[in-house]
Amino acid sequence: MKRRYLIKPSNPNWGKVLATLLADIDANVRNGKEVEAVLGEPVRDNPHNAALHALCTEIAKQKEWCGKKRSGEDWKRIFVQAYASAEGLTCGEMVPSLDGSGVVQLGMQTRSLPNRQIQDLIQFISAWAAENDVRFTERRYG
Repeated sequence: MKRRYLIKPSNPNWGKVLATLLADIDANVRNGKEVEAVLGEPVRDNPHNAALHALCTEIAKQKEWCGKKRSGEDWKRIFVQAYASAEGLTCGEMVPSLDGSGVVQLGMQTRSLPNRQIQDLIQFISAWAAENDVRFTERRYG
């Protein structure tokens, strides 16, 4: 069973969260269980996830890419690659499909991006949308 503990410096009770985390680790180790502790920035949260998908869905309704309509998921992949390239991040690579009928893009996925990068990606998409006359029906993004 995985448990996540988010420790924010802005939370005046962050010490209690840390104490709970340490007690949980201690209890698991004493019971013979292995524990993995990973430090890092929090990955994408639900509000950012909702904003990212809403932006891409709106763009999919209004724009074409390479002469045809694309899904919101397709647009998300297009934007992730463009954002990664613009930021000098590793974008991944193209490899042949197993049956040789096409290619597969490997690399960056939004689920592994920290909130800071998701916010930057949302701004990147919003800027592209503004430059390309995308009109959003509702302002609930980023």
